[in-house]
Amino acid sequence: MAEPSTPQTDEDTLARREAQKQWEANPCGASTVRGVEPESLEWFREARRVRYNEYAPWLRATTGIEHVRGEDVLEIGVGLGSDHFTLASGGNRMTALDLSREHLRLTQRHLSLEGFSTTAVHGDMERMPFADASFVWSIRLVSSTTRTTWKKPSRRSGGCCGPAAERSSACITVTACSSGFGP
Repeated sequence: MAEPSTPQTDEDTLARREAQKQWEANPCGASTVRGVEPESLEWFREARRVRYNEYAPWLRATTGIEHVRGEDVLEIGVGLGSDHFTLASGGNRMTALDLSREHLRLTQRHLSLEGFSTTAVHGDMERMPFADASFVWSIRLVSSTTRTTWKKPSRRSGGCCGPAAERSSACITVTACSSGFGP
């Protein structure tokens, strides 16, 4: 297993704890779904509808995640599992890595209700418990208020997700402009 690419500081540790606290109490995207029984199949489907039709209608076309088929895929930061479901629907073998146990629980429930599964791993992308080249694809979708970038290298280029690149041969990284975090 590869070591973290950068030394961890007290500030890093505090930031991770704050992120965990935030996402455990308020799972990413959960507040966008109203009028439906929480954690029901309809709730997760509504979360996907909001994500792909209102919050980020450009997402699937820009990333091409619907075209990834039959691969070993690592998604870093899974939220409610909307993108995880989209990737699982392509016959991919899925692994979820998240700082939030609640995100992992919700993603597993989401996929289970739709007839899919994932391997859920509680952890940090800078200290991933995977051997190098464990995945063919890794995906990390990050919300930000400052910029929009997208990179999708060819399988030969070696990836673009920092530490995730060591564990996959291709990677999608999206930083989405937003006033907040979506589903």
